Amino acid sequence: MPTEKDEEHPAQDDTQTESTVISTEPKIETMEVHHHPDLHHKKKHWKEYFLEFLMIFLAVTLGFLADNLREQFKDHKQLHQYIQSLNQDLK
Repeated sequence: MPTEKDEEHPAQDDTQTESTVISTEPKIETMEVHHHPDLHHKKKHWKEYFLEFLMIFLAVTLGFLADNLREQFKDHKQLHQYIQSLNQDLK
């Protein structure tokens, strides 16, 4: 005797329904945790602090100088364009 379920989907068998079921549970993967190997840091010598300061100071100073140089090139190019434009207007 057919049941109500069989009447709704007569051509469907149990193997077909099992393959279409999608699991809604998220897959949890274990994450790797990396710890610093030396948790007890040694005190730095003053020379190391001075070297770090010198490197940061040079990086900031060179960045500032490079930006100023770039601005000078841009201003010089713009001045050259203004002079050419003025020359064409006077002709």
